[in-house]
Amino acid sequence: MPSGNIADRTKTRRVVLRVVFTLLLAGSIVFIFTNSSVEGALSGNKSQAVTAWINGLFSRVGVGVAFSETMVRKLGHLAEFMLLGLMMMLTLRVYTARLFAHIGWPLFFGLFIALLDEFYQHFVPGRSSEVTDVLIDFSGVLVGVAFGLFVLLIVRDINRSIKDKRAEKKLPYALGQQKRGK
Repeated sequence: MPSGNIADRTKTRRVVLRVVFTLLLAGSIVFIFTNSSVEGALSGNKSQAVTAWINGLFSRVGVGVAFSETMVRKLGHLAEFMLLGLMMMLTLRVYTARLFAHIGWPLFFGLFIALLDEFYQHFVPGRSSEVTDVLIDFSGVLVGVAFGLFVLLIVRDINRSIKDKRAEKKLPYALGQQKRGK
């Protein structure tokens, strides 16, 4: 198989991954702003329903913990921004292998989106804008970026291990030994 064919497949794979992860990142941003667009009363009703479902689930499995609606709302903020941080980290990886050199970008844009989201909520009827939500959102970004980095480092180590094993199979003889003919 010609090496150009492998290079073409690798380039195509890289482009596909970039498109897919960029779309997933855009989707997570749309998800955040879609949730922020819900008017206060409807958002409150959704939070009550989720809170009742979570507390009912915990009650059925015998966990003696009950969440307040406020706690569920704050955990929702944290979760959607953890997803954002994870998606930013994975998207960054398909554009560069130098993650640590560029780690400031997901952190900057995560904080920017958190600020923009809270600013936007200020104009949605029945919603408010809170500094604590920005802090919770950015905490979610930090956790998501850290988790993404952890996953990427594990994948890198696995890939290196596989590559090393393949190299060992190609060199079955110890260094300095010749294959003996029969």
